[in-house]
Amino acid sequence: METPGLERPSNGPCRLYWELCDRTSWARRAYWEAAARRLGIPGHAEALAAWEAAVRSDSGRACRLLAWLFENVPGSRVCILGPRARRPPRGCDIIFSVQAPDVFGIDAVFTDLDSLPPPLDIRASAKWLLVHVHADNWTRVLNYGLEAVYTSQAYCIPPVLGIGGFTDGDRPVALAASLRASEIVLEGYSTSPYCLHKRVCDMAAKRLKLTIAWEIIGRTTRLGYIIERLGETIRLKLGPSIEDLGERVW
Repeated sequence: METPGLERPSNGPCRLYWELCDRTSWARRAYWEAAARRLGIPGHAEALAAWEAAVRSDSGRACRLLAWLFENVPGSRVCILGPRARRPPRGCDIIFSVQAPDVFGIDAVFTDLDSLPPPLDIRASAKWLLVHVHADNWTRVLNYGLEAVYTSQAYCIPPVLGIGGFTDGDRPVALAASLRASEIVLEGYSTSPYCLHKRVCDMAAKRLKLTIAWEIIGRTTRLGYIIERLGETIRLKLGPSIEDLGERVW
């Protein structure tokens, strides 16, 4: 599902916005198919969250992030630290994190700020802060006044990045895969539900969300990634055939 009536400029500092929107269309489709329909999440509520975030966003910051992403992620080894990670693997070109683990050298933090209130050092812990807004959190999150780039799981409404996905764990995977990282390494991820930061935890809901997250990560195989488990580490390796397809894959 896309938002109609939005102009797509072919040039200018944010021309990369629509390129990313096109590349991540599979992840937004995965959200609608795997999460929204299953959980009954109304589309108009997600649209409202994205519109409100767009009104309060800094376009310049979003453009600078896009330039950084397109320059650095393609062909790189991207390591993504889950909530249980204590240190990044060796040999990472780029480090993303879920929430904000106490690790130095993080390039970007992905969070919906479910921890209340947000950690005081969350922006200082990374070069970039990507805050996910959705139907249940936008009235709270947008009042924090953070220097963040906002993301949506459902829509591309400039300058909000519609990177798709459903949870903090699968969103950075979707982004890295859409930008064709050569390898994506997941460290500190869980295959069983648990609560790290929520005051009230519904384990049944967590179990369903975890199932959906792994389903979305699994869809990266359609982009040419091979998924391997190496102990506690999960690796997504870009297969050789994807390079031969070139831009036709998009």
